[in-house]
Amino acid sequence: MPATPTNSTKTPCRRTASAQNDSGAEGAYAFARSVSERVRGNAAESRIRQVQAALAGRHDAAPVNDGNELAGRVKTLLELAMRSSAEATSVLNAIRSVGRTALFGGAVRDLALARPSAFRSDLDLVVSTDDPTALGEALYPFGGIRNRFGGYRLRAGHWRFDVWPLSATWAFSAGHVSSQGGFRALPHTTFFTWDAVTYGLDSEILYSIREIDEYIAELREGVLELNLEANPNPAGNVARAVRSALHGRALLGPRLAEYVARALGSALQSQHDEADLRTRQCRLIKSGVFDQWRRASGGADRGVVDASALMASLSFVDFDSVARFYGALAAHVERHRELPFAYGPHQYELPL
Repeated sequence: MPATPTNSTKTPCRRTASAQNDSGAEGAYAFARSVSERVRGNAAESRIRQVQAALAGRHDAAPVNDGNELAGRVKTLLELAMRSSAEATSVLNAIRSVGRTALFGGAVRDLALARPSAFRSDLDLVVSTDDPTALGEALYPFGGIRNRFGGYRLRAGHWRFDVWPLSATWAFSAGHVSSQGGFRALPHTTFFTWDAVTYGLDSEILYSIREIDEYIAELREGVLELNLEANPNPAGNVARAVRSALHGRALLGPRLAEYVARALGSALQSQHDEADLRTRQCRLIKSGVFDQWRRASGGADRGVVDASALMASLSFVDFDSVARFYGALAAHVERHRELPFAYGPHQYELPL
C-alpha cells in the first residue's frame, strides 16, 4: 500500500542548507516536508485512487488479469491485422522471413490496458538477424523509410509499423545493455517501466524486467517508474512523464520523479543561454511542458511557475516520490536564483 504522510504541524516554506544537496535523500525529504499541505496531500491515498479510477474509467479500458490473457490479445491483434489488410499480411510475412520477430514496448503495453479492437498504436517489431541489411531489402517493396537509428517506418493499410534489427536497439548499440539475452534483454532497454515488455511471435513467450504478472499489476495501478536512465530522447521522455502526471494518467515513482526534476531544472537553466534556447531539446521541453506547468500552477498570465502549486497538480505514487522531486528541483533553484519558480517568499520570472 503506498505510504500516506502523517499529519503534522505545518511549517513555513523556507530555504534550507540540506535542500542544496541533490543526492541527499534525507535533505530532500526534509525540504519536501516543509512546503505545504497541498504538497503533502498529493501523496494521499485519495489522489492515488483518483488516478487509478481515471485509468479504469477510460471508455476502452479493459486491463488484462495475467500473462496468458495478454499473450492471447497479442495473437488476436496480429490475426486482426492480417485479416483486415492483405498488404499488412505481406509486410508481416516479409518481416518474419528475415528472422525471429518480437512485438515490443508500447504496443504490448496498450494491449495490456485495452482490447485489440481499441488498438491505435504503431506495431513496434524487432527482428533477430545476423544480416541487418536483409531487413531493409525485405521492406523495400513496401516503401520502408530508414531512420537514423537503423530501423524502418512504413504503413500498410491503416496499420503503422516501426521495425528494426535487434542489434540496432539503441541501448544495445550504445553499450548500456548487453544484447546477449536477445529478446529477453529487450525490456531492459526502455526508459519507462510501462514499455518494458516483449512478446516473441515465434516462441509465444512474454518477457519483462520482472515477473509478467508483477508488470501487469504495476500497469493496472498506474505506477510509472524509470527503467533505464540512459536514453536518446531525454526531452521527449521528460515531457511524456510530466504530461502523464499532470493529466492524471500515471503516478510517478521515486526514481522517475527525481530524474524529471533534475532534467527540468537543467532545461530551465539553459533557457538563459540563447544558443541552448535554439536547440530542439530546449524548445521541446519549453513548449511541451512549461505551458502546462504555468497553467497547473495558476501562473499562465504572469509567467511564473509556483512550485508548491505545481506539486499539488502532479501525481506521485508515495511521499518518497514527492520528496525526491521537490528536493532535486529546489536544489536547482538554490544554485540558480534566476530560475522561474516561486516558492515561499521567493518568486522568479519565466523568460517568455
